[in-house]
Amino acid sequence: MQVSFCQAAYLRAHKKEPFLTLSIVQGVLTSLSLLMFGRLYGVLGMVAGYLAIVAFFTVPYGAYVWNKCRIEWHKDNKLTQEHVDSE
Repeated sequence: MQVSFCQAAYLRAHKKEPFLTLSIVQGVLTSLSLLMFGRLYGVLGMVAGYLAIVAFFTVPYGAYVWNKCRIEWHKDNKLTQEHVDSE
């Protein structure tokens, strides 16, 4: 989750919140996982379910959103930087 927190801080520095959908879906998945695996396997099941959600959903989808937004928001800066470098 540390990676996801850093990515969220970077995106929030641009005064936008593209992680909202990710946060809502992660919360719903975590709640369902805790209820289901907690009843079946106790604390170990809850920890395993949370780990699976973070490893297979939160980090990959967060990296996708972060990379997409970073490229989109800074595409003009690349053109400006190339122009400065060529002079």
